[in-house]
Amino acid sequence: MRLLSFLLLVTAACAPVGLVSVGAVHAQDAAARAESRTRFERGVELLGDGSFADAVRELEAARSLYPTASIHFNLGLAYRGTGRARDAIASFERFLAAMGTTGDPARVEEVNRYLRTLRSTLARVRVQVSPANAQVSVDLRREIRLEPGSSSTEVLSLEAVAGQGTLELDVTPDHAAVRLDGAPRGTGDQRISLDPGTYGLVVSADGRELAQQFSIAAGERLGLSLTVPQGGDDLTWLWVVLGVAVAGGVAAVTTVLLYEPDVQQPIVPDLGVVMTELVGR
Repeated sequence: MRLLSFLLLVTAACAPVGLVSVGAVHAQDAAARAESRTRFERGVELLGDGSFADAVRELEAARSLYPTASIHFNLGLAYRGTGRARDAIASFERFLAAMGTTGDPARVEEVNRYLRTLRSTLARVRVQVSPANAQVSVDLRREIRLEPGSSSTEVLSLEAVAGQGTLELDVTPDHAAVRLDGAPRGTGDQRISLDPGTYGLVVSADGRELAQQFSIAAGERLGLSLTVPQGGDDLTWLWVVLGVAVAGGVAAVTTVLLYEPDVQQPIVPDLGVVMTELVGR
């Protein structure tokens, strides 16, 4: 009996808290409705005076507090008055969705007439992109002129924006060893993706080597040809041609590397130029 009395006491003590919480929610809801009604009536008054921009402000506030079909309808009128056709269409469509099948047929027909008129003022642009998973954003600096109600198709071919540069290395002989910043990179021709920066390249074969320092930027394609003189060659100078391919154009930079053979001989050497063919982006 004492246990039963205790449980009844606890229940009775907790009940008013729950009731107060529900009452507070209802009070907040009623306050939101009242504020929404006030802003709605002010918006309708401004709409009747032709102050469309001010009406939009009040009606949007009313909608954020407690949206109703009447607010959607009048907000559609206000948007139409300010020339915001797409917003007006969206608001009228919300009105039709809120009314469902119970709406006044005359009012529904009026809204559909507004929608037909508004949609006829819009032009449609269909954008086809390649690749299909490309992200598209609108560049407002590009102007597309269309007549109301017309349509146009824009075809865009997009290239990926690389965060790295690409070194295309052509070495002679094919068995020449390649080191990049002191780290071995194998032998022969190389195609290497690199972070932007400056690097040191060494190509060696048969006890001889050539060193070259280069810089590369993000999205840049750098072509570099290096020839290591073989035994019996008497070259004192080696010409190396760097080809730099940058988006929007192709530039060529020529550098001269001094090669010091094991034995210096006072002869006039033949000059040779080694070039790689670069294809602009």
